[in-house]
Amino acid sequence: MSATHIRLNDADEGYEEFCLMPASAKSLPVHISEWSEEQKAEFAFQLLLTVSTPTLANVTTRLAPLLQRDFLSALPRELAEQILSYVDIRTISRVAQVSKKWKDVAYDNSVWHNLYRRSGWDISPYAMSEIIKEANDPVYRKEKRKRRKAYVAAALEAEYGPYRPNRRRNRARDSGIAEAARTIETGSTSATSDATVHSFGTSYSSTGSSAEQWHTGEDEPMFAASASPIESSTSDTTAIDVPPSAHRVDQESLVERAVKRSRSQTLTHSKPKQKGKGRSAETEAASSKHLIDWRHVYHQRVLLEKNWMTMRYNTRTFTGHKEAVYCLQFDDDKIVSGSRDDTIKIWDMISGNCTATLYGHKGSVLCLQYDETRIVSGSSDATILIWDLATGRILRSLEGHCESVLNLRFEGDRIVSCSKDTTVRVWDLNTGELIHTMRGHRAAVNAVQFRKGTVVSASGDRQIKVWDVKTGQQTKNLVGHTRGIACIQFDGDTIVSGSSDSTIKVWDVHSGTLLRTITGHTSLVRTLQFDSRRIVSGSYDETLKVWDLHTGALLLDLKEGGHSSRVFKLLFNDTKIVSCSQDQRIIVWDFSIGLDTQYFV
Repeated sequence: MSATHIRLNDADEGYEEFCLMPASAKSLPVHISEWSEEQKAEFAFQLLLTVSTPTLANVTTRLAPLLQRDFLSALPRELAEQILSYVDIRTISRVAQVSKKWKDVAYDNSVWHNLYRRSGWDISPYAMSEIIKEANDPVYRKEKRKRRKAYVAAALEAEYGPYRPNRRRNRARDSGIAEAARTIETGSTSATSDATVHSFGTSYSSTGSSAEQWHTGEDEPMFAASASPIESSTSDTTAIDVPPSAHRVDQESLVERAVKRSRSQTLTHSKPKQKGKGRSAETEAASSKHLIDWRHVYHQRVLLEKNWMTMRYNTRTFTGHKEAVYCLQFDDDKIVSGSRDDTIKIWDMISGNCTATLYGHKGSVLCLQYDETRIVSGSSDATILIWDLATGRILRSLEGHCESVLNLRFEGDRIVSCSKDTTVRVWDLNTGELIHTMRGHRAAVNAVQFRKGTVVSASGDRQIKVWDVKTGQQTKNLVGHTRGIACIQFDGDTIVSGSSDSTIKVWDVHSGTLLRTITGHTSLVRTLQFDSRRIVSGSYDETLKVWDLHTGALLLDLKEGGHSSRVFKLLFNDTKIVSCSQDQRIIVWDFSIGLDTQYFV
């Protein structure tokens, strides 16, 4: 039956609605045509009651298309994208299967950008600034592509050997590339892979120089005795906040681990994390929004999270320290570690080679932190040393603590340190002047955190104290652990602490409320770090565990390929955990194998 468009509203009010009515409607009796909408509806309903069920079903089928409307295609593109920005990934996947128009909207870059942001994931400020620079600077873009091509060639040669005019050898090489491509696309490995479910890829060791000098004397005990009849606790080393076009699966993707390092030849990837300098991460995200394939980034991030949840990782071991490794910090390029052998070592993250060894402390290096230009370290020799990161030269020595410096943090122009002498001290980073000495703990202060003018300290006296860095006055005292506290982290709102009572506790710093207690370790919880979703902890039970921050549920128990003795320190970011131990090893637990992680923090 032919159909004709009938306009229901002739007025131009910025809105139109059409309905399809049969052409025969013109032949309806005049008295019926003059009825109101309500009268026509009632008449049609009464008329349908007189027909058979099959006829009624047929009429219903014919009426159904008249009641449906492709609203997503009819709306302006911006509004359609805005609607999809509120739905989840499952809904977007279903939308993409409706029609070509819906798929076009569902695959729009801004939809996936919003989906990525709503998932609570961050994007690397460095990666965004590089993208903007590459887009705006043709010379830099050409140099970067040339450098990337060289890294790809080197990585392929390292993986498959040099390319030679031998068809059989090249077929094997191409087969390996194809298998890697399938791994990236499916997020799974071949059944014939040499790796296990816990460690796919290869594990290798990196050894430092064998001609280094090292300290043979005994350190003061890391488990500092309490001055009062309270359980003693252990020290913790610094817990650093590590700031946290359609993509083809090609050779570059297969060797992303090597390729992404070509972003810079410097050791200053943490520059974009500086606050108040240049554009913010959100500003750069807006500027580079159209330059990033957000659907690809989202897909890679989902695969990365899957690796975390299914324990898909490989491990790399760095050896070179002569005794236990107590502390570390890392970024994309390097690891800086401190040891009982009195040295600080700087390691190349890619090659695993020790690039520098710093001598200066006369006792164990128990804690350290670095930024773009300086390393600040604390030792059992009771001193704090400030080093030039580029040259390894000692810039300044801070003296004031009477016993071992167990932990330190610096932010802006202030250093906060804690010691076995039961005090917390605040120093001027530029002049070395002692500003405050904060007293109140009754045992060794094992851990300290410093964020936005607030200092949080934890001690063997089982107490967590909150201080104002400007006045040096205590503002809160949190009590809950039954034995000495070994480690804490503080993000400005939440405190997470680990103790000799084998538990982890989560606190609200503003109210002082204990939010939850997490159990699972079987010995002292020596080190931990958390982000917006998870806590990673290390213990004297020789394990690393990953927990859900909000529920306390155990997500991972990392043992395979791990440490053979007490875990002293760990840090993590989106793609890896780096830990050190009494077994003299540094282990990198990498969850990003086969993925493009250049955009992740």
